[in-house]
Amino acid sequence: MLSPFNLKRYLSADSNADPEDVLNVKTALKQFGHYKTPKYGMTQYPDQPMFDGVKKYQSENGLR
Repeated sequence: MLSPFNLKRYLSADSNADPEDVLNVKTALKQFGHYKTPKYGMTQYPDQPMFDGVKKYQSENGLR
């Protein structure tokens, strides 16, 4: 089970993201089955699979 974590910065496609935040979110999404690691690997950079996973997780859990 993942322990809760706080993001240092917002995660968005048009802002600078904290690399640790990105990896934490990708790892959590992967454990919940909402992030499939791309062929280029899990990087510290936000990517479309991460944003898709966030949206899917939010949708399934009634979150905005």
